Amino acid sequence: MLGADRQWLAETERERSATSFESDGPFGPFESEFPEQSARTTGAFAEARARPTDALVLAAGARVDDHDRFGATVTGRVAPVVIVGSTGTRLRATAGTGFKAPSLFQLFDPAFGDPGLDPEHSRGWDVGIDQPVASDQVQLSATWFRTNYEGLIVFGSDGYRNENEVTTRGLETTASAVFGAALRVAASYTYTRAESETGADAGLDLIRRPRHHGSLTIDWTPERGPEVSLGLRRVGDREDVDFTTFPSERVSLDAYTIARIAAAWEVADRVRLTGRIENLFDAEYEEVLDFGTAGRAAYLGVAYRP
Repeated sequence: MLGADRQWLAETERERSATSFESDGPFGPFESEFPEQSARTTGAFAEARARPTDALVLAAGARVDDHDRFGATVTGRVAPVVIVGSTGTRLRATAGTGFKAPSLFQLFDPAFGDPGLDPEHSRGWDVGIDQPVASDQVQLSATWFRTNYEGLIVFGSDGYRNENEVTTRGLETTASAVFGAALRVAASYTYTRAESETGADAGLDLIRRPRHHGSLTIDWTPERGPEVSLGLRRVGDREDVDFTTFPSERVSLDAYTIARIAAAWEVADRVRLTGRIENLFDAEYEEVLDFGTAGRAAYLGVAYRP
């Protein structure tokens, strides 16, 4: 046994919420009173890692969550890694289960909530490969994944509800390269299929889940002078639901690309200036049908280290 370690964690969390909302618009005045509600979750987690040989790393963990409305649930995961020493290749896999309780808003909002919602349960796996190239100057990675959900909480024309069975599956790829001591370029692409297996939406894609998603990041970090980072994010078209129609209809949201630029500069000892511009080209896009998103926005900051 070359090495082993263990860790334990315990935590408790209490949520409390109460809201009051009023609006007036084309569909007339609307009021929503959300009386105070609370929930507590207490959890404990344990994980063990071992490296029996140079080529094998093993990890396993388990967690128990006790929710005061839904009782105790046990989840776990295992994650082996095989390392090929001659090429630096890492072959990895993960399998596990998950649990997520509905939020207080999803349970008790008078307009959209449902006190009868059940928690989400999931089981999933992924397998992947990481490969260094060109004396570790280039890193390539690919991951295949699949997750099955039971009772996934989704939003519909009548508010929040549990979908009986939902499956997500796809491929995630990343590539990064270092040029000299200061320049790093990284790109990623993810293909995802997320669809309902049963229920009213059986065979349909989940709303607001793009099949195609990609990003590009360029970082310039010299030893002296300003550091600069440029990022691009591309989100493919995806389906949404127009709840203003009766019966509600599915619509397609257009794909969009947004850019950001950020910089930081040590202008003096212990003084660092930072700035960034989000949505650099002021793109107009929607993440949710008929809900606005921020246009171009600039931020400037200063940090002092005593």
